[in-house]
Amino acid sequence: MDGSQSTGSSRGTENREGSSSDGTYKTSSIVKVVGAVAGLAAVACSLANIFSGSDEKTMKAPGRDYRMPRKDFERDPAKYFRELRK
Repeated sequence: MDGSQSTGSSRGTENREGSSSDGTYKTSSIVKVVGAVAGLAAVACSLANIFSGSDEKTMKAPGRDYRMPRKDFERDPAKYFRELRK
């Protein structure tokens, strides 16, 4: 081999932007955009909950893993438990 030849493959797996020809640059960009949109949506939902102004009292729903309005339970506890056991 003379000085003008290289030992590596010259198939051109990288383009000028530094991404490979298999699309990993585009994929990582898409993932970043999707992550940013999801993050903005989470922030928007959090701000909406903070500024909604609802002063409704809640309680942990008996027998379940979520919170419910206290007034719904206090209105008719027997009905709540009947519905729970169905």
